[in-house]
Amino acid sequence: MRIVFMIMSGMMLLSCSVKEYYGDLHSGDQVIVNHELVIPANDARVSIQNGVVRKYTQLDYYYPHCWLVSQRREAEPQIIIPGRFNIVGIRHKYETVMKQTGGYLLSAFASGASLTAVEYITELTIYSESQSAISRLYCSHWEDPFDAEHLSLEQMRKTLSPLVSIVQKKNTLPVQ
Repeated sequence: MRIVFMIMSGMMLLSCSVKEYYGDLHSGDQVIVNHELVIPANDARVSIQNGVVRKYTQLDYYYPHCWLVSQRREAEPQIIIPGRFNIVGIRHKYETVMKQTGGYLLSAFASGASLTAVEYITELTIYSESQSAISRLYCSHWEDPFDAEHLSLEQMRKTLSPLVSIVQKKNTLPVQ
């Protein structure tokens, strides 16, 4: 089991490289912020899970969650006003994460379960002329390395709704 853990950890670390991915989303599709969102003071992101704003530390990482990111960390809260953001880049990436220690650690050793998970992240580079500081929308979840995949477009929509929508435009071109 230890050898499998070491091999999987090594493979996941090597696969942290980012690749272009087109999937269901394309350049010209849009992210629409439907409600005013607040990035807390001294932070650069607002996190959403099940259509509710949550502190990043309160997310259940095993379930789909997303966060809008500002290029700046401000001493005052940043307001994201309702509006449209064009999707100008899409990529999928993977990161190996260590699970929390404690009671889970003991039960994992007892059952032979893995102590790591893989975070499957979809990164959308977004742009709005009126809100140029807001530059990314990330959606992710943790999975067991042996049974995992990135979130589907429908999973991302369900996670963000009703606060944020992702709209596909017809006749759009793949991201270059």
